[in-house]
Amino acid sequence: MREVTYRGLAEFGLPLVGRDDPSFPVLAAEIKELPGPRTRESDVSEPAAVLANDSGRAIVALTYLWRSTGQDGRTHTSRFSSFGSSAQTEVLTGRSKVGRDLGTFILPDSRRLITQRGLFGSNLDVLTPEELPRSRGYCGGWGGDGYRVNGETDRSLELVLDLVVLEDGLCVGPDESGLFEALNESLDLQCAAAREAVKALQSGASLGQVFEIVQPLAGRRPPQPVRGKAAHTMPLLMTFGSDAVHRLINESDSDLLAFFERTAQPRSLELRRPR
Repeated sequence: MREVTYRGLAEFGLPLVGRDDPSFPVLAAEIKELPGPRTRESDVSEPAAVLANDSGRAIVALTYLWRSTGQDGRTHTSRFSSFGSSAQTEVLTGRSKVGRDLGTFILPDSRRLITQRGLFGSNLDVLTPEELPRSRGYCGGWGGDGYRVNGETDRSLELVLDLVVLEDGLCVGPDESGLFEALNESLDLQCAAAREAVKALQSGASLGQVFEIVQPLAGRRPPQPVRGKAAHTMPLLMTFGSDAVHRLINESDSDLLAFFERTAQPRSLELRRPR
């Protein structure tokens, strides 16, 4: 029989409730009944766990991985991450607070179902009736570097909560992918590009010259130094680059300058690791 283990972060109020836990069926069923993106029956019949956000803080973004070990001892790792929306960047830089929407963030006391096919659920389990009319949709997306769903051929399977970024800037987890450093680099690259764009606009540069500054961030290939496993933070850069290009095409010069000046401001939220 294949051994399945779950490595959550219970010490930070972020436990993983695995299929072997007596409370799992009820928790998974509650998530499946929420309106919106739904699981298939096959998803919860496979190895799965419920992430309980008992930290008292919203989760801005997270990365988790499934690691399987075959009978030959070889391991295969599939990584999934939620980095990818401008709303996340606004919170990570301290320019705005977490919004109580359906699914851009994981609000305190909310639950998510993690399977080998993805993450399911929404904040409908914690939003009040008064908040529902004002709640928006899903502003982020989940990305991965590929997954595989094996039968019982693997010797063992492990689900690891690798890095969780909380709304106060605390970043917890083993961070096997090195995303903490890459996330800081990604946010610094945005700020540097915005400062360069501000300088160019103030010196009378053409929109074409400003386009050359921001267009590389909207491309598919990540600019240095973000590369390899750390490329999971690239959606943040690409979102900024795409937004900047869109504004170059559609906004007035004054609005464009105001956007870059705001983005160029130093971060007021410190992303930090536990001491």
